[in-house]
Amino acid sequence: MTARDQYGNGVLSVSFVDFILSGSSTGIINPSPPLNFFGSSSVTFTVRDTVAGSFSVRAESQSDPDISGQSGLITISPDPATISIAKVSGDATGVIAGTDQLLRVNVSDNFANPIAGDSVRFIVRSGGGNLGGADSVDVATDAAGNTEATLTTGLTAGTNIVTALRISDVSDSVQFSVVTVSGGVSYYTLTPAGDSTIVAGDSIAYTLRAFDQFDNAVANNDTVSLTAVGSTTAGFSPGPYLFAGNDSLTFRVSDTTAGTFTARADNNNNPAVSVQSGLITILPGNATTIIRLSSADSINVGGDRLLQYALEDIYGNRLSDSLVTFRRFNGNGVFSNGLDNIDTLTNASGIAQANYTASDVFSFGEDSIEINYGTLYDTLSLPLRSSLVSYYTLSPP
Repeated sequence: MTARDQYGNGVLSVSFVDFILSGSSTGIINPSPPLNFFGSSSVTFTVRDTVAGSFSVRAESQSDPDISGQSGLITISPDPATISIAKVSGDATGVIAGTDQLLRVNVSDNFANPIAGDSVRFIVRSGGGNLGGADSVDVATDAAGNTEATLTTGLTAGTNIVTALRISDVSDSVQFSVVTVSGGVSYYTLTPAGDSTIVAGDSIAYTLRAFDQFDNAVANNDTVSLTAVGSTTAGFSPGPYLFAGNDSLTFRVSDTTAGTFTARADNNNNPAVSVQSGLITILPGNATTIIRLSSADSINVGGDRLLQYALEDIYGNRLSDSLVTFRRFNGNGVFSNGLDNIDTLTNASGIAQANYTASDVFSFGEDSIEINYGTLYDTLSLPLRSSLVSYYTLSPP
């Protein structure tokens, strides 16, 4: 780096210079900035990076940031001398014979820079499987250095061996081992298969059936575990959940909490064999309780108050979209509609709300309001209290 005047002449300087790497968070400048010219017109430094990409170096005077200079674009390429292939995923045991297993590899240099567009060949070595119907397949790595191939394992239980190698360097390779089992259950189905809706406290019956990879029902002695996904209160009929030589078993599931969840069945010997039901929706049951949420304290004559009541079923679930009636039967107060009664639907939180204006005559003593939903009701008594002084009268007038 050379300090120059406006005419391009070298200038002796003692300034300190900072550096900014635009486009890189991993680049390293040596020696570490800030750098000082120490009376010279130039100073030498190096910049390096281990992450492939492009960036530029900007130098700024500490005393005057307007004095600066910027390099051209510096491009960092992966190190071709250290490129290698590595397994990402694919080794497995307990895979059902004849089913697919995804094999993934990554190609990168020693600094973990991905190598895009590198050709990789997957080759079936043993086990009777195939790669898209062939014994080998060539694929290219993507921008992240990843590529993959799907192995269809052999129909005979045993070990499937597949080699993945770089075509540009066949000695650079990895080997996959996929161990399969025969005669096992490949998948389950649940009936009913779609979404279901029941009322809190009720239950729904499911039939679980076992099939092999060729869609044949399989009689077996496996056991399964049942899980309610999305609910901590759902319960199942008593186990154990055992096929006992049959190709199906039945169970029931219920919940007392309104909401949604699914039921999942997992094979205890092979967790890869699993099925999940459609969405189970639990609706609140019939309302059994009407709950006062707003204050029953005394109210100013002519004052306003928001009255709130909730409807709950026997399990404490609140009911939405339910019509609640508020009716004032003592006093002359009115609701927001100007009447002595109003109907209102409970909201999504199961709460019915009504804006009420109290009687304007203190001698009523209290306003009495009945709140009811079907056979459920509550009586709300609001003692009246005088408002603030508004004017005086004199007697005799």
